[in-house]
Amino acid sequence: MYGAMCQGFGRENALSSLPANATMPAMKPLAKEGRWLWVAACAAVVLLYLGHLSAYFDFTADDPGITFRYGANLFDGRGLVYNPGEHIEGYSNFGHVVLSGLIYKCLSLFGDARWGVLFAVKLLNVGFGLATGYFIYRYAVDIAGRGRVAGLAPVLLAAANGALLINIASPLETAAYIMLLTAMMWGLACYVTGPPERSARRAVMLAPLGSAILLWRIDSPMLFAAFVAALVLLRRGRLQRSDWWLLGIWAVVFGAYTVFRFAWFGDLLNNPFYTKVRHRMGLAAPFGSPYVAGFFRLLGLHALVFVALATIVVRRSPGVYILPLALVVTQWLYILLVDGDWMAGYRFWAVVVPALCLVLTGLLDLPVPWIAARPWRLIKVGVVLVVAAVWCSRGLELYRAVPQEPFRFVRRLGGFSPRNLYPYTATAEWLNRHVSKDATMAVEEAGYMPFLTGLAAIDTYGLCNRTLARVDGHRNRLGLKVTWDPAEPGVRYILSQKPDIIVVGPVIDWANAPDRFLGVYRLAASPQAGLNVFRREDSTRVH
Repeated sequence: MYGAMCQGFGRENALSSLPANATMPAMKPLAKEGRWLWVAACAAVVLLYLGHLSAYFDFTADDPGITFRYGANLFDGRGLVYNPGEHIEGYSNFGHVVLSGLIYKCLSLFGDARWGVLFAVKLLNVGFGLATGYFIYRYAVDIAGRGRVAGLAPVLLAAANGALLINIASPLETAAYIMLLTAMMWGLACYVTGPPERSARRAVMLAPLGSAILLWRIDSPMLFAAFVAALVLLRRGRLQRSDWWLLGIWAVVFGAYTVFRFAWFGDLLNNPFYTKVRHRMGLAAPFGSPYVAGFFRLLGLHALVFVALATIVVRRSPGVYILPLALVVTQWLYILLVDGDWMAGYRFWAVVVPALCLVLTGLLDLPVPWIAARPWRLIKVGVVLVVAAVWCSRGLELYRAVPQEPFRFVRRLGGFSPRNLYPYTATAEWLNRHVSKDATMAVEEAGYMPFLTGLAAIDTYGLCNRTLARVDGHRNRLGLKVTWDPAEPGVRYILSQKPDIIVVGPVIDWANAPDRFLGVYRLAASPQAGLNVFRREDSTRVH
């Protein structure tokens, strides 16, 4: 059995022995015994994926609520806006805005869609995760030349990686983005190594795939540049006619989208850039960034991974690993440049986990002549299983540190409702009952409460407010840190807008909320722990 599981681990990589544009060998049919082993191995990996994913399925960041609000307004005919009439780009994921808006519009045919969008997106992300595993497998078999069972090794590692699965379980845009990047990695490798007579057909498939990547997220052009660089290297600088057609289509798509963004928003940079990135942008030391160090400490294998990458690419099979290497290095440089996102190990590193898994299993192809073939195969299987077990453990450890409770979703399945996934359900329902729809709300949590209520909102972090995005003030890793000191420029601006209500928390979590706030706001309710609703004393829109 172990011999069958390891078939292909010791094989030469397909690209290392094939000339450019040679036809990749077709996968041979498996014998009956091998077929059942392959089915059993696939089932085991899928069960690991679903079981591990259930540990994180409760993860729900507030930012996707901003995306949902833009998508709902777009498909409700209000335009690509957070508040009607305000052309401000408060999202960083145009593709996910359109996708979530389409889901919202479909669900609206059956009733109030806002309470079901989150659960629908999470379920769709589960499918994106399965598709990611498929493309990892195809890359391992078609490009790295592994056997059908051994090709599941990088898929197993991906299913055990907490950073990847937390993104898949969440309503973030990253799950679809990871799937698109992995599909592009496999598709581009097949395009370059396949027979010339099929280049045109594969180019037709790559054109929309690459266009979707370019439009999906604000950082995608940088990773897309890695694909283009890898294409040039694989072609040895001699681009074909179909390559130029592809590059031309992608350039037109990205150029048209850039023109649209500037025409609609009047700014080439979005608000999240001003709130999160501009105030701490600068090239960090390679292991000096807490974000990068946190990833390696909790979910990676430290700097040894990158040393191993270079060893594999230079000495073993540059044609096989140039694409995953390009993705990993480019994303690493991007993280160093912006000093990471606020959630260490989740959003930015997750997109290159499939590439890392392919390279890590590629380490096992390095020749070790002093160990016999069969013991070496058993060692390889053991290494994959140990790394998978360590990654599962580290992922759960990271999740508890957020802090979140693993498997909480599974434990409360008996009383599950899609509403339970929202973190601010009680507050949103109180606002819907007691606040008029023409009221204005200032809120620190600018995602789900504004989305579920439809109230005009002043986002106090500045993600969806141009003035606050650029105002001087205390900044934390999330954005503008509102201390609610009336002397602060941001607070003065918020008060000048005379919001009818201010929802404070959970950043400021009073044990006992004050009766009065900022002199003119009186406590109206505390619908749930850590969230307090203050109404302006002269407002008639709160009852």
